[in-house]
Amino acid sequence: MIPAPSSPTFGSAMPEPLYREARRGILQRFLERPSLYFSDWGQATFEDQARENLAASITALG
Repeated sequence: MIPAPSSPTFGSAMPEPLYREARRGILQRFLERPSLYFSDWGQATFEDQARENLAASITALG
């Protein structure tokens, strides 16, 4: 779940379009990394699902 800009974490100081744009950029930069995990075990165990999750989050942000 993506926290909304009006959640207690963010308050109402950040306009939603700005939040979505910034969050998309952050998630995209993660996807551009050669690997999301530093260990071979983390890469083998979690990498594929993590990339799917990041892509789904980017899509959900519009």
